[in-house]
Amino acid sequence: MSKAKESKEMNRKHSQDQASKQDAVNGQTEKRQPRTRTRLIPIWLRLVLLLVCAILALCIGAMIGYGVIGTGNPLDVFHVGTWKHIRDIVTKGT
Repeated sequence: MSKAKESKEMNRKHSQDQASKQDAVNGQTEKRQPRTRTRLIPIWLRLVLLLVCAILALCIGAMIGYGVIGTGNPLDVFHVGTWKHIRDIVTKGT
């Protein structure tokens, strides 16, 4: 593995030397400007997509848990009465 690293390092140094020589021949001695990166998806949109995906996963998980694993209708998850009943069952035990 170390031979591969050494070879890679030597190739990198060689290409830098060649680029420097070429720039000197062309009369370009300026330093190159760092390349700016344009994002395809802005950060704020990534956060919105993350939030939407999390809510979607929560809804699908609740539907699978209540309708497939349990014996209820999967769409009953979105009714407030269902959650009141679940809360009553949970708090009645304490």
